[in-house]
Amino acid sequence: MGWKGEERSSLRSRPEDEAFFREMVTGFASERRVIFAELTLDGVPIASICNLVSGNVGFCFKIGWNPAFRSTSPALVNELEFMRNAATLFGDIEYFDSGASAESFINELWLARRDVSTMLVPTGTIGANTLRAAGWIGQLKRWARRSDTGIPIRPETVNVADREFATATR
Repeated sequence: MGWKGEERSSLRSRPEDEAFFREMVTGFASERRVIFAELTLDGVPIASICNLVSGNVGFCFKIGWNPAFRSTSPALVNELEFMRNAATLFGDIEYFDSGASAESFINELWLARRDVSTMLVPTGTIGANTLRAAGWIGQLKRWARRSDTGIPIRPETVNVADREFATATR
């Protein structure tokens, strides 16, 4: 329905995408790690959300609504009701992440944001040697900068996914 249906970008637009979603939800449901919340009118869903659970964190995966009811914002009503009742219904879940981009409409409801960054961390012997070499190169750069200008380097802390890493800047 709606623009996703018209643009053929909805999960139901391609049989293989719908099959993947159904299989994924079945797997998550078998471990009690999927949550659906629906807003219905006369027993017919007009808005739905699908959340996935990993550990003690819930993640919003999909949100949808019947475009015939767009003027009443059923998706927002459904989301608000979910948020209002989540702590009572899902006390073992520490928090829910909207998974929304910074410009999403849902951020009007989900006011708190946690910035997430992507890191590539090599593993194994090659990875360990690569990290060690990168550390040496960083030390050489800092030494060269200090030697060139005589200006001390000011340490700076960078927060990545709630872990602090010290870096050096001028």
